[in-house]
Amino acid sequence: MRASTNNNKTRSPRKPGRQANRLLFLAALLLLLLLSFGLRLHRAAYDSVWWDEGYSVWMARLPLHQMAFETAHDAHPPLSYLLLHGWRELVGDEELALRTLSVFCGLLTVAVAYQIGRSAGGVGAGLLGALLAGLARLPVWWSQEIRMYAPTTLFAALALWATLQIFARRRLAWLWYGLLTLSLAAGYLTLYLFAGVSRRGQRLAWAVLVIGALLPPLIVYLLSIPRGQFNSPTPSPRYFLLLSTAVYALVGWGIAALYRLGSRLAHWSAGAALLLLVGLSSWSLLNYYSGLRLRDDYISLAATLEALRQPDDAVILNNDTDWPIFAYHYPYPFERIISKSQQIVDEKYPAYLLSPYREGNDGVWLVQTRYAEVTDPENRLGTWLRQRCWNWRQYRFPEGQLWFYAMNQERGDPNLIERAAGRPPLPRNTGRRPANRRRTPRSPPG
Repeated sequence: MRASTNNNKTRSPRKPGRQANRLLFLAALLLLLLLSFGLRLHRAAYDSVWWDEGYSVWMARLPLHQMAFETAHDAHPPLSYLLLHGWRELVGDEELALRTLSVFCGLLTVAVAYQIGRSAGGVGAGLLGALLAGLARLPVWWSQEIRMYAPTTLFAALALWATLQIFARRRLAWLWYGLLTLSLAAGYLTLYLFAGVSRRGQRLAWAVLVIGALLPPLIVYLLSIPRGQFNSPTPSPRYFLLLSTAVYALVGWGIAALYRLGSRLAHWSAGAALLLLVGLSSWSLLNYYSGLRLRDDYISLAATLEALRQPDDAVILNNDTDWPIFAYHYPYPFERIISKSQQIVDEKYPAYLLSPYREGNDGVWLVQTRYAEVTDPENRLGTWLRQRCWNWRQYRFPEGQLWFYAMNQERGDPNLIERAAGRPPLPRNTGRRPANRRRTPRSPPG
């Protein structure tokens, strides 16, 4: 009879309090993700495109076969450029649209930070780790850049999460091995595997997170040691993004563990630590946002050039220091025959550089960048062209000047110079690198 009574027992339903707690934690996670998304999107269009971003966009505009060739000479592998290439096809060329790729990668990293903390120390640790990752200035900053650092940080976080699942011997091991393999292949070389690890639950998770936090700065330090003729990059804050997710998960886990001690002192200490970190992150973010500036980096100059240039005109960049920024705003062919390392010291050099354009083009647009005085302090290029042109115009902009020189009488017609409507559209840059080309002069200029 007793055995029959035991067999007839039914499982007790889940406690309502536990279900309510799950809904509360889910709502907190959704709010946290919305906050993280808003912080990464806030003022993302209020910062001018800088050199590295312009170079990334230039690479993304290339045909895929040429992109593969160019990345063979680049310091970074091609995956981030491939992702940006596809993203650009979907959203276009605007700064904000292109930066949303990094914004979404940063948001996904916050979500993975929650999973890492949850795997290591429970739901509370996961929420705290995601909160710190969502508010930290460094991840927010690089989630607003058209660069590879936000996707790389996401790949590193995914690899760390998969490693925790593998060592904890979760179900569907093949799925976690596949995620780890893909993440490591997609990101930088990140070492999470170590020998002699036994199944010790939270001790194992602690060891993996500590290795993930300490190994990247050690690698950065070793790579920055001078090695003679080899490249030794100077350590930069962005190189430490790789370790950030592990650090935030560890700190969040520590605060949650401190709170679980149960004493009033532990509760107050955990709350004070969390408030201190949130306060510091908020103060740092305010300083970051206030420092964003949208400058007219060739925006007006490029728009004027695009409107007034005729199909048989040549565009020459005087000093190519900023060529990726200029190429972002002006996605059409132009010449980089004057590099930042050159200097025009006599009258013969302008004749050597410019004679082919005088003879082969109807007009020449000379883009005087902010560094033009470094290469041509006495304006020998402009003087040479002015002495041999039929007409000329000068346009001033905040970040440079645009000079036009008509090389024949028809192009020198004042009405044609200022004519912007009715001309055939210019061919967009198909990805050819604006190279330092030197054409062989034909006949000496008159």
